[in-house]
Amino acid sequence: MSLRQRLLTGNGCSFDMTVLADYGDKSYSFSMHCTMEKEGNVRFAVTAPESISGISGILGEVAGGLTFDDQVLAFEMLAGGQITPVSAPWHMLEALKGGYLQGCCENEEGLLVQINDSYRGENIMAEIQLSSDGAPVSCQLFWSGRRFMTLSVRNFSFL
Repeated sequence: MSLRQRLLTGNGCSFDMTVLADYGDKSYSFSMHCTMEKEGNVRFAVTAPESISGISGILGEVAGGLTFDDQVLAFEMLAGGQITPVSAPWHMLEALKGGYLQGCCENEEGLLVQINDSYRGENIMAEIQLSSDGAPVSCQLFWSGRRFMTLSVRNFSFL
Protein backbone atom coordinates (compact mmCIF):
# COMPACT_ATOMS: atom_id res chain seq x y z
CA MET A 1 0.00 0.00 0.00
CA SER A 2 2.91 2.38 0.58
CA LEU A 3 4.04 1.86 -3.01
CA ARG A 4 0.52 2.66 -4.24
CA GLN A 5 0.46 5.81 -2.11
CA ARG A 6 3.81 7.02 -3.47
CA LEU A 7 2.71 6.35 -7.05
CA LEU A 8 -0.54 8.25 -6.54
CA THR A 9 0.81 11.26 -4.64
CA GLY A 10 4.47 11.52 -5.64
CA ASN A 11 6.23 13.23 -8.53
CA GLY A 12 6.46 10.07 -10.64
CA CYS A 13 9.07 7.40 -11.14
CA SER A 14 11.53 6.08 -13.69
CA PHE A 15 12.74 2.60 -14.56
CA ASP A 16 14.10 0.37 -17.29
CA MET A 17 11.93 -2.48 -18.54
CA THR A 18 12.31 -5.50 -20.78
CA VAL A 19 9.06 -6.72 -22.32
CA LEU A 20 8.46 -10.25 -23.59
CA ALA A 21 5.18 -10.45 -25.51
CA ASP A 22 3.93 -14.02 -25.98
CA TYR A 23 1.56 -14.62 -28.89
CA GLY A 24 1.58 -18.39 -28.46
CA ASP A 25 3.17 -19.22 -31.81
CA LYS A 26 5.74 -16.40 -31.63
CA SER A 27 7.16 -13.93 -29.14
CA TYR A 28 8.85 -10.54 -29.26
CA SER A 29 11.23 -8.95 -26.79
CA PHE A 30 12.41 -5.36 -26.50
CA SER A 31 13.72 -3.00 -23.81
CA MET A 32 12.77 0.56 -22.95
CA HIS A 33 13.46 3.34 -20.49
CA CYS A 34 10.27 4.66 -18.88
CA THR A 35 9.29 7.69 -16.83
CA MET A 36 5.90 8.10 -15.22
CA GLU A 37 4.98 11.76 -14.88
CA LYS A 38 3.14 13.13 -11.86
CA GLU A 39 -0.06 13.26 -13.95
CA GLY A 40 0.20 9.52 -14.68
CA ASN A 41 1.33 9.55 -18.31
CA VAL A 42 4.27 7.28 -19.10
CA ARG A 43 7.00 8.44 -21.46
CA PHE A 44 9.16 5.72 -22.99
CA ALA A 45 12.14 5.33 -25.28
CA VAL A 46 13.01 1.96 -26.81
CA THR A 47 16.63 1.04 -26.03
CA ALA A 48 16.95 -2.44 -27.61
CA PRO A 49 17.13 -4.13 -30.00
CA GLU A 50 19.13 -1.66 -32.03
CA SER A 51 16.80 -2.04 -35.03
CA ILE A 52 14.02 -0.18 -33.15
CA SER A 53 16.12 1.75 -30.65
CA GLY A 54 15.16 5.40 -30.42
CA ILE A 55 11.44 5.00 -30.95
CA SER A 56 9.77 6.98 -28.21
CA GLY A 57 6.30 7.92 -27.13
CA ILE A 58 3.86 8.75 -24.41
CA LEU A 59 1.16 6.50 -22.98
CA GLY A 60 -1.92 7.54 -21.07
CA GLU A 61 -5.44 6.42 -20.29
CA VAL A 62 -7.03 8.28 -23.18
CA ALA A 63 -4.36 8.58 -25.84
CA GLY A 64 -0.81 7.74 -26.74
CA GLY A 65 1.68 8.65 -29.40
CA LEU A 66 4.88 7.44 -31.02
CA THR A 67 7.75 9.34 -32.56
CA PHE A 68 10.19 7.65 -34.89
CA ASP A 69 12.60 8.30 -37.72
CA ASP A 70 12.05 5.82 -40.56
CA GLN A 71 11.20 3.15 -37.98
CA VAL A 72 7.89 1.53 -37.21
CA LEU A 73 6.94 -0.22 -34.00
CA ALA A 74 4.15 -2.54 -35.12
CA PHE A 75 2.95 -5.25 -32.76
CA GLU A 76 -0.27 -7.20 -32.96
CA MET A 77 -2.70 -6.55 -30.11
CA LEU A 78 -2.87 -8.98 -27.17
CA ALA A 79 -5.54 -9.94 -24.63
CA GLY A 80 -8.38 -10.05 -27.09
CA GLY A 81 -7.30 -6.88 -28.87
CA GLN A 82 -6.98 -4.75 -25.73
CA ILE A 83 -3.27 -4.26 -25.11
CA THR A 84 -0.21 -3.59 -27.25
CA PRO A 85 3.20 -4.67 -25.90
CA VAL A 86 4.50 -1.09 -25.93
CA SER A 87 1.80 -0.13 -23.38
CA ALA A 88 3.12 -2.68 -20.85
CA PRO A 89 4.72 -0.14 -18.46
CA TRP A 90 1.51 1.90 -18.28
CA HIS A 91 -0.57 -1.21 -17.52
CA MET A 92 1.82 -2.38 -14.78
CA LEU A 93 1.71 1.04 -13.11
CA GLU A 94 -2.08 1.31 -13.45
CA ALA A 95 -2.46 -2.08 -11.73
CA LEU A 96 -0.19 -0.91 -8.91
CA LYS A 97 -2.03 2.42 -8.59
CA GLY A 98 -5.61 1.21 -8.67
CA GLY A 99 -6.15 -2.49 -9.27
CA TYR A 100 -7.95 -4.75 -6.82
CA LEU A 101 -5.46 -6.64 -4.63
CA GLN A 102 -6.54 -10.29 -4.76
CA GLY A 103 -3.63 -11.91 -2.99
CA CYS A 104 -0.10 -11.54 -1.76
CA CYS A 105 2.60 -13.67 -0.22
CA GLU A 106 6.16 -13.24 0.93
CA ASN A 107 8.92 -15.10 -0.86
CA GLU A 108 12.72 -14.98 -0.94
CA GLU A 109 12.68 -11.92 -3.24
CA GLY A 110 10.18 -9.83 -1.26
CA LEU A 111 6.44 -9.66 -1.79
CA LEU A 112 4.46 -11.20 -4.66
CA VAL A 113 1.14 -9.44 -5.25
CA GLN A 114 -1.74 -10.55 -7.45
CA ILE A 115 -3.84 -7.66 -8.75
CA ASN A 116 -7.06 -7.75 -10.77
CA ASP A 117 -6.88 -4.82 -13.14
CA SER A 118 -9.82 -5.47 -15.43
CA TYR A 119 -9.65 -3.25 -18.48
CA ARG A 120 -12.71 -2.45 -20.57
CA GLY A 121 -14.63 -5.14 -18.72
CA GLU A 122 -12.09 -7.87 -19.54
CA ASN A 123 -10.30 -9.71 -16.80
CA ILE A 124 -6.63 -8.67 -16.76
CA MET A 125 -4.60 -10.14 -13.90
CA ALA A 126 -1.15 -8.87 -12.92
CA GLU A 127 1.31 -10.80 -10.76
CA ILE A 128 3.92 -8.31 -9.62
CA GLN A 129 7.07 -9.19 -7.72
CA LEU A 130 8.22 -6.46 -5.36
CA SER A 131 11.74 -6.37 -3.93
CA SER A 132 12.36 -6.28 -0.21
CA ASP A 133 12.38 -2.45 -0.40
CA GLY A 134 8.99 -2.42 -2.19
CA ALA A 135 10.07 -1.64 -5.77
CA PRO A 136 8.61 -3.66 -8.67
CA VAL A 137 11.15 -6.05 -10.21
CA SER A 138 8.92 -8.15 -12.47
CA CYS A 139 5.35 -8.41 -13.67
CA GLN A 140 3.37 -11.05 -15.51
CA LEU A 141 0.12 -10.08 -17.22
CA PHE A 142 -2.63 -12.67 -17.70
CA TRP A 143 -5.87 -12.64 -19.69
CA SER A 144 -8.39 -15.48 -19.51
CA GLY A 145 -5.89 -17.47 -17.44
CA ARG A 146 -3.08 -17.23 -20.03
CA ARG A 147 0.12 -15.27 -19.49
CA PHE A 148 0.62 -12.98 -22.47
CA MET A 149 3.38 -10.62 -21.24
CA THR A 150 6.36 -10.90 -18.94
CA LEU A 151 8.05 -7.70 -17.78
CA SER A 152 11.43 -7.33 -16.09
CA VAL A 153 11.98 -4.05 -14.23
CA ARG A 154 15.38 -2.57 -13.33
CA ASN A 155 16.59 0.66 -11.78
CA PHE A 156 13.20 1.66 -10.35
CA SER A 157 13.33 4.98 -8.54
CA PHE A 158 10.94 7.74 -7.49
CA LEU A 159 11.43 11.24 -8.89
